[in-house]
Amino acid sequence: MLYNIAHANLGYDGGVHVYSSYFVLLSLFLLVQYIPGIWKLFIKGETVVPQHYIPRYKTTRGKTFYITAKAIFIFLFLFVYSYYRYDMHYNKGRLKEPILPGLKNSEGFYNIKSFVLNGDSLHYSPTDSVRWHSAAFERYSTLSYKVFKPFDIRTGNGVPDGTDLFKEYELTGRAGGRVYLYYEIDSVERNLYLVDKNQKFSKQTLKKYADKDFLGLKDLYKTDARDTLGILRWHYVQTDNETIQLSGIDQYKDTIHVELTRIPQLHAPGKYWYTENKKYHY
Repeated sequence: MLYNIAHANLGYDGGVHVYSSYFVLLSLFLLVQYIPGIWKLFIKGETVVPQHYIPRYKTTRGKTFYITAKAIFIFLFLFVYSYYRYDMHYNKGRLKEPILPGLKNSEGFYNIKSFVLNGDSLHYSPTDSVRWHSAAFERYSTLSYKVFKPFDIRTGNGVPDGTDLFKEYELTGRAGGRVYLYYEIDSVERNLYLVDKNQKFSKQTLKKYADKDFLGLKDLYKTDARDTLGILRWHYVQTDNETIQLSGIDQYKDTIHVELTRIPQLHAPGKYWYTENKKYHY
């Protein structure tokens, strides 16, 4: 089973080649004592009685030490570590997926009804690298749109970062064509403050904004961080539950006005299509 996982990662760029191969080596170490029996059973077709290793102790102290060490290991790994992971996962929201709630009543997949760039209306073309082909609002604060343009592949495995902006789970393995934008909402003025997640952030930036669920992009927009992070401000209008209009200046310094129309769900997403946490409710 572990070998299948390892060679699938090698074949399909799963992102954990070394990690999975490491476990294959460990499993081979455990398999060594069973190799003669496996050879007899599958190659020679002979009857085999499995041999189970049972340690023998020369002294009572040695047996007591072994049982105590084993009990401590089981307690730490099964109970302490399990609680730690539960707390990180459900209470603190340290997931691969972003967790900050997105724009209310916007979750879904959208067609681009109209796209105006610098005052000029652009018509749809499947080879257009500027006009959006489609867009999606996630349940969390991610807006993505598709264009005919390559982007760098993220070869990581999407580690559970503490900051939604730096989570690469959505981007991992994508060879291009889709831009992912993290955003925060100003519901009073109906503005979205967005940052392009496809860009590569410096180590200083990653360290400065680490472990923050909410970055406060509205306030950062008035500081030097506006240029450092590339913060955008788009005005949004939800005319109904099926239409969203966005207008502002994009990451390429162009003025855009986009009208999105929701595509009806053919299949209900269901609550189990994403990981839940106790920090936010959607």
